Amino acid sequence: MAMVQVIDWQSRERFSDVVEQMHRLRKEVFIDFYKWGLSHRDGLEIDQFDTPEALYLLDCDPKTGTLASSLRLLPTTGLHMMESLFPHLCANGYPRGDQVFEISRLFYNPAIQKAGGAALIRAHHRILLGLVEFARHADIQDLIFVTHAKFMARLISYDWDIRPLGFPAADGDQQITAMQLTITAETLPNLQRQFNLFEPVLQSWPDLAAKAA
Repeated sequence: MAMVQVIDWQSRERFSDVVEQMHRLRKEVFIDFYKWGLSHRDGLEIDQFDTPEALYLLDCDPKTGTLASSLRLLPTTGLHMMESLFPHLCANGYPRGDQVFEISRLFYNPAIQKAGGAALIRAHHRILLGLVEFARHADIQDLIFVTHAKFMARLISYDWDIRPLGFPAADGDQQITAMQLTITAETLPNLQRQFNLFEPVLQSWPDLAAKAA
């Protein structure tokens, strides 16, 4: 079973192989497939938000080293995408602070995406459970993110506290929307029951409290 690692700036070198794989797959997914107008170098997609403050959740097969999925977390107290690129999506603003993080660059390995079926569902469930597990460990109270509006129905179907921050808006030929997910004591057990997956999926994570101190 793949396990979710949370990697910060200090641990990037220790996980250098999977971090490089993440940036390479980001280029394959967001630039080659989705045709987003992003910069890249040496086959890697790295942007201005890949800062020392960024955290990465990486769902990696411990036997093969293959990355199944990944996402980035950014503290809203520093540089993040909602403030820089998407404030127009938030009709009445959005929460920010030490306990509010932004999700971005969520993707699934194209091989898993192409195969679909149970493997993709399991990868989807693991990264979401890993995200909520880490939020509980790190005392993160709210997560904000931008997604395609076509995914809203699926996100709202999960047993958690989620809401739009404004109306969908055009982004090229797609509609995108900003969302807020509030983490409560019931979020993790509710998702575990819904996904029928009760074992912890996090393997390691940085101690944010120690870093802040």
